[in-house]
Amino acid sequence: MRLAALAEQSGPDRPQVAVVCGQPGLGKTAFAVHAAHALVPLFPDGRFYLDLRGMDQQPTPPRDALARLLRALGATDVPAGTDERSGLLRSLLRDRRVLLLLDNAADENQVRPLLPGEGASLTLVTSRHALAGLEAVHRTELALLRREEAIELLTRIVGPHRVTQEAQARATSPNSAATSPWPSASPDNASPPAPPSASANSPPSLPNRAVASTP
Repeated sequence: MRLAALAEQSGPDRPQVAVVCGQPGLGKTAFAVHAAHALVPLFPDGRFYLDLRGMDQQPTPPRDALARLLRALGATDVPAGTDERSGLLRSLLRDRRVLLLLDNAADENQVRPLLPGEGASLTLVTSRHALAGLEAVHRTELALLRREEAIELLTRIVGPHRVTQEAQARATSPNSAATSPWPSASPDNASPPAPPSASANSPPSLPNRAVASTP
């Protein structure tokens, strides 16, 4: 299912979750970031990025991730416990249409407290694992693809108009990489694509909204 269609199906009682999974080095982060950029108009209440550092020796604990998301959403009084923070996050998102990009997730236990319970939000999760323990989610598994297959998959996810725009932009760029199957894609262990105003080590910018990130 295309993410645009998934986003449009989200409603007050149907927050949607999509997991992008696959081996390291396939460009899961870049893939999810490009999809998020294409979906920006559908989420006027905010777009938030959080690196969960799932492949580090110490992935970000859900409690810490929740604190960063809550502060990015404007919460000034953050509860101490993980369950209380998760409840507050769900309360804040209940009446908002927000896109969350949870990058580099370790496992289901790390992700589950960060998911909205109600509201018209969309959560994109990237992970090396399928996170099969998460119920009622849509999964896109990336694999090593030929260029034609990669373009076809990206077209199904973000739509033909966005892919055409990216191709035209890259064709006119003197620094474009002609052999890359993904528009501006980068390996998972590299810095995600950054806008001109961001440094190379910044998280990807989802325009006009706050970005939550780990230090």
